[in-house]
Amino acid sequence: MSEMELRSHSKSPAENSLAASFYSVLDFMPFIITAADKNGTLLFINSAAKNYFGIPSDPVKISSVKDIAKLDLAAFISDTQPTLNGTYLAGKIPSVLKQGTNFRILIIPEDTAKEAGNYLLVFEEEGNHSSILPGYSEFEKNNLGFRNLIRLIADNMPDLLWAKDLNKNFIFVNKAICETVLCTDNLNEPIGKNDEYFFSRQINSHPDNPEWHTFGVNCPDSDEIVHRTLRPHKFFESGKVRGKEIHLEIQKAPILDPEGNLLGTVGSARIVTEQKKIENELRENERKLDYIFRNMPALLVAVNGQGLFVEWNDECERVTGYTREEMVLHPDPSSLLYPDKKYLAILRETWNKLGGSYKDLEWDLHAKDGTVKRISWSNHSHEFPIEGWESWAIGIDVTERSTANQKLKESRDLFNLILTNIDESVLFLDPDSMTPTYWNDAFLAQFGYSEKQMTGFRAEDIFESETRYRNLLGTGAREILKLSPGKDVVLMRKTSGEIFTAELYRRMVKFPITGKENILITITDLSDVLMKDNLLFEKDQRLKAIFENAGNGILLCDLNYMILEVNPTFSHFTGLPLNEIAGRKFSDFFEPDTETGGGTPGSRTGLLKINNGRTLYLRVNESEVKNKNNESIYRVILAEDFTPEKLFEAESLRNRTLLKGIADSGKVLLTEKDFDQALLQCVSILGQAAHADRAYIFVNSTELLTGEHLLSQKVEWTKDSVTPQIDNPDLQNLRYSNGFERWYEVMSRGENISGRVKDFPASEIPLLESQEIKAILVMPIIAGGRFWGFIGFDNCTNESIYSENEISLLSASAISIAGSIERNLTNEELVAARQKAEIANNLKNNFLANMSHELRTPLIGMMGFSEILRDSLDDPRYKEMIDTIHQGSTRLSETLTLILELTQLESNNIEISSKIVDVKETVSKVADYHNPLAVQKGLFLNTYLPESPVLLKSDPKIISTVLNNLINNAIKYTNEGGISVSVHKETEGDKNFCRIKVSDTGIGISEDQLNYIFDEFRQGSEGFSRIYEGTGLGLSVTRKFIDKLGGKIDVESRLQKGSSFTISFEIPPILDYFGKPGEAKSESVQNRLPRILLVDDDKPTQTIIRLVLKNIGDVDVALNSETAVNLLSHNRYSLMLIDINLGKGSSGVELVHEIRKIPLYRQIPLVAFTAYAMAGDRNKLMLEGFTHYIAKPIEKKHFQELIIRLLGENRT
Repeated sequence: MSEMELRSHSKSPAENSLAASFYSVLDFMPFIITAADKNGTLLFINSAAKNYFGIPSDPVKISSVKDIAKLDLAAFISDTQPTLNGTYLAGKIPSVLKQGTNFRILIIPEDTAKEAGNYLLVFEEEGNHSSILPGYSEFEKNNLGFRNLIRLIADNMPDLLWAKDLNKNFIFVNKAICETVLCTDNLNEPIGKNDEYFFSRQINSHPDNPEWHTFGVNCPDSDEIVHRTLRPHKFFESGKVRGKEIHLEIQKAPILDPEGNLLGTVGSARIVTEQKKIENELRENERKLDYIFRNMPALLVAVNGQGLFVEWNDECERVTGYTREEMVLHPDPSSLLYPDKKYLAILRETWNKLGGSYKDLEWDLHAKDGTVKRISWSNHSHEFPIEGWESWAIGIDVTERSTANQKLKESRDLFNLILTNIDESVLFLDPDSMTPTYWNDAFLAQFGYSEKQMTGFRAEDIFESETRYRNLLGTGAREILKLSPGKDVVLMRKTSGEIFTAELYRRMVKFPITGKENILITITDLSDVLMKDNLLFEKDQRLKAIFENAGNGILLCDLNYMILEVNPTFSHFTGLPLNEIAGRKFSDFFEPDTETGGGTPGSRTGLLKINNGRTLYLRVNESEVKNKNNESIYRVILAEDFTPEKLFEAESLRNRTLLKGIADSGKVLLTEKDFDQALLQCVSILGQAAHADRAYIFVNSTELLTGEHLLSQKVEWTKDSVTPQIDNPDLQNLRYSNGFERWYEVMSRGENISGRVKDFPASEIPLLESQEIKAILVMPIIAGGRFWGFIGFDNCTNESIYSENEISLLSASAISIAGSIERNLTNEELVAARQKAEIANNLKNNFLANMSHELRTPLIGMMGFSEILRDSLDDPRYKEMIDTIHQGSTRLSETLTLILELTQLESNNIEISSKIVDVKETVSKVADYHNPLAVQKGLFLNTYLPESPVLLKSDPKIISTVLNNLINNAIKYTNEGGISVSVHKETEGDKNFCRIKVSDTGIGISEDQLNYIFDEFRQGSEGFSRIYEGTGLGLSVTRKFIDKLGGKIDVESRLQKGSSFTISFEIPPILDYFGKPGEAKSESVQNRLPRILLVDDDKPTQTIIRLVLKNIGDVDVALNSETAVNLLSHNRYSLMLIDINLGKGSSGVELVHEIRKIPLYRQIPLVAFTAYAMAGDRNKLMLEGFTHYIAKPIEKKHFQELIIRLLGENRT
């Protein structure tokens, strides 16, 4: 700041610091600026104004504006009535200090001291308006104010400007310091912060790059120096900013208030990076030359324009004894060497006459030790391109001549040695004859000359063209070289004829050894350089071509993923121009998949974040660029667009999901019995698999009166966010003619309706939009060759439509539903048919039951009475008739039984009652039963039974029936001999089998008859020629019974020899451990016979039972249930025989329920004595409370044995 007093007002220290900082900044500006109060008294004059007006540093006589220019500031302000923010321009104001100069003066109220009424004055010469204040016109137009003026000027300066408070925090910065050192483009950000804040931020932004920011890190605290000394200082600071080396020449000064108190510092800096580089190179060259000069065996002296020594080499020190410092720093060094003033005057006069150029001029000089040395000098002026050398001379100490000559030779040899070891070709030419006077080895090697060939050397021979030679070294060109050197790139020729590119430097010099004027030529071969440049250029072009034309996006980023460069492909990906991508983070564009990780280098995939309506999937590969020290400096990112692959994967997944949905829906249609529920599940599965918002099925119908086609929604599925329409009355019995004629016509042909609703005919849109449908797909369901209805899929969130492939897949679901509908219709028909069949079957069963009852009931009379009469008659004729009656009724009973059994088997109504059966005992009983019949025919019936029981788990009744059929057939078809029945065990592998074999010596079966012997209604003799009675059902029923029991029957037979039937049953392993069941102990009939109650309304049956059981028990008869209950209340019975069909009143089953309520009769045997002998009748009756079952008609012997056993078991 200026020494002039600045009249400050009462402000806070911060305000004073800020105000003073502005003046300090103004002091650094190159414009003429002053400050004054409203009376025109000067408060401030900046350095530029002082220099311009020639004002001394202590302006004693300059105190008012009037002392500078003819301007009465007070009167001007009074006349113009200025406002606070107004700017006023006074023109044609004559200068007081510079006569003849007029000024334009910009007068601005100083907003930093409003109450004082101070003003800032900027002077500019008339006609030089724009050169002083850049951007003044805009400033003038907008009345920007004092601070903005400073800002305007400061930001248009290339120098760095700033001001700091006492805490070294910035209170003012210009644009240049923000961009160059603080690395921010926000001019307000530095205010209130210090250097360390910005330097630390840069360092921390690249923690793995210590060379990113080093500026200011190790520099001395220059602010502290200014604070301590309270005077301006100049500094040089250097370091790296954003990785680039920077050198600053800095000036700092204190900011003082009027009392001299320190408020802060102000500074300016100029970037001198390039100058520093040049200085370093010059310094290095000077160092090399200094080394050469200082080590020369001759004296080397250089003098500047003021006659002061600037070079004094080691030989000078050795010869004279004076050091370099003594000679260089001495104000008159010549007086030391030539103390005799007369001699010195003569010497200087001689120098002047020679014009500063001489050779072998010998003078005496006085050494420091007082001795006199004789030196031979050769002087050279303006010949050596070293800054600061006006002239220079080489001297030889010739005090001893021989020694001097030798040293001169050594000096020349050293000169030759220097030129010889230079890589560039050096050639000295005589300017008159253009013959070479000197050349170095590099020249010979480069052009292919020998020392001998240089004798006839012509300079034009080394140029590619003679014209080029004349232009560069011709007579005219040589005259020009005397004035200034020349430097060109030319084509040159070797002795071999090879042409190469070289840099040719030429100038006129005096040859250092001879002192004669020569043309000095230095030649540098640029072939390698050009080749390398070409290779680099070609490589750059190739890389550039690859970079710009690569199919993948390529990005060059710093280590923090800040994008530095990007190729056009990535720009195309984003839809943004290149300049809008560079400078942004890669994460602004790329969102990686979570499974591939976020920021680790390598391969990863993700989504490109762009807002142009497209979705791109990128596969990103990263690599790092390293420097010579293997340090990472950049990241290279390759971004491959694999959107088609990703979309294909998504479509494949969608198709797989859709296929699974179709398969699952098909499974539901096949397995779910409830058809409506199956359709609902099917729609739900398909809607989710198709990613629809709503799915549904509509069914068609026809209005009965008009015949119009209607459609109604049958089932529906919706997402949670979508409104269901299943209860929408508008979708029930909707007429196709109400705007949807197209739908019926198209889908009747088996075609689909698909698209965006907005593109549909106007008649269809209102109903669809009322359901919030934006896109739709409906597909016809063709069932049974007719348009049954359709399945539909709605998109309510966007206008996405299904692809052809998806429509094709979903069409399969429509076909599957159609098939299910057809199956359902078929099932309904089958159910109806089944119901009819069940009704017919029930009718048939009722008919057979009634037939069984009606046939068996009279048969019991016929068979019973015939047996009784036979025993009571003696007349053989009557006995024969009675036997015929009995045989006929027996035959009829057997035939009826076989027919009923076959019916039961064919209808699968046979129920197996598995019990443990002793096969040995069963065979014995059946054989005993048939033995009288065999004896009657004159046949034997032998049994061959094992000693121990043979146990099976089977149905004893069916086994007895099978044995009855086989033994009965054997007796029937045997006329001589007899029948053998055997039982034995056989083992096959780890299994045991029971074999029952029935063999006879009868008529046998032919081989061809064996093929159908087990068929129904087939016999060995058939038609009118048959000779044996029977229906041909016996063996067929037998085999079916055996199959039911899990057994097997085999037959072996020879005609007229007999037949053998073998039955095989597997014996469960556990039954092998059982012994023979104990036999019930027979009890003798006591004197008083047990009482038996017969409940039956059929009189023949009543008579037969009484006669059959007359010696076994006393039989009371009840015709109905009421009579039976009455008898039970007055008598005690040991056994009851109860018919089922008792006519009017309660049935036998209801009677059993009543009997079981009587405590006395809860345990006695209740035998179902009935003609109901159909399949399942026995089990049904047993479940109703009966303990035993006897089917009508009966065999007397078997019946008696059963009653005796039951009576015996009931005695306690």
